Amino acid sequence: MARRWIASSGRWANTSGSAAVNPPERWRVPLVDLTAQHAPLKPALLSAVERVLDHGRFILGPEVDQLETRWAKMCGTRHAVAVSDGTTALTLVLKALGIGEGDEVITAPNSFLASASCIVHAGAKPRFADVGDDFNLEPAAVETAITDRARA
Repeated sequence: MARRWIASSGRWANTSGSAAVNPPERWRVPLVDLTAQHAPLKPALLSAVERVLDHGRFILGPEVDQLETRWAKMCGTRHAVAVSDGTTALTLVLKALGIGEGDEVITAPNSFLASASCIVHAGAKPRFADVGDDFNLEPAAVETAITDRARA
């Protein structure tokens, strides 16, 4: 029976058409609570969104210019480019490095989905290396995962 976890409802959904059984509570792993994460920032975020709505420049407006300028200064570079999300940023980095079709990129199997999906978006294939007791990539596992097609 095919099932998948639905984060919004906190339940398993049956995707095969047969009756689904919810797993025991001990098997459930909660996802990141984004509401709790942004709660302290909510007033500032709402104010910023209202400011953008008021001037109507949703793409490449003054807030983006300010972010890119401040980020470049903080990083000690001449330029910075803001993108919509981390997946897009990682994908662009891989493409800028010339990674694409036929290449492999080694990553951790326990990371966020974007770690693997950006590799696929760049045209390469994710290759997973095991993690150690500290949940970080195990150097020996990375060495084992290296093939002649591995680029990162």
